[in-house]
Amino acid sequence: MRVILGGVDEYEELISSDGKGGIGVFVVNVVVHEDFNEDFRRWHEEQKGGESNYTLEREADGRPTRRRKTAYMIVNVMAYYFRKQDIDKGVKNGWMRNDFQLGMRNYDGTPRNPKYMLCLDQVPKKYLLFVKNFNQDPEEFNEEYPDQA
Repeated sequence: MRVILGGVDEYEELISSDGKGGIGVFVVNVVVHEDFNEDFRRWHEEQKGGESNYTLEREADGRPTRRRKTAYMIVNVMAYYFRKQDIDKGVKNGWMRNDFQLGMRNYDGTPRNPKYMLCLDQVPKKYLLFVKNFNQDPEEFNEEYPDQA
C-alpha cells in the first residue's frame, strides 16, 4: 500500500523548524465506498453552483472525472516517526519516494510540487510506533462491504 504524504519542501521545512528534527505521520487505513453511479458527483456540482471551468476543460480534453468517495470504514491506524536522515534513507532504499506529482498540473495549469510517497509494506518496522486495529468483526459490515467480510 502506498500513502501520499505532504510536499517535499513543506516536510523539510517542518522537520528543520520543529526543534526535534523529525516528523510524525499518522496513517488511517480505510475501506472506501465510491460513488459508482455518480449521484454524489451530481449533487456536489449542484451545491457548487454548476461545473467549474476546470471541469469543463477536463471534459473537453477527454480526461476522466475523479471518482468521489462517499463513505469510509476505518480498518486500522498506524503512527510513524521519521527524522530527515530516515527520509533520505527511505528515498535511497525505495520505501519512500520524493517524486510523486512531478509532471502533474494543478487546476490552473501550473505544475504541481513534488510530494513524498510512503510504501507501507516496505517501511522498516523500527519506524512504526503504534498500530490500532478497528472493526475486528467482519460480519458487522458484511452487507456494506462484502469484499472485506
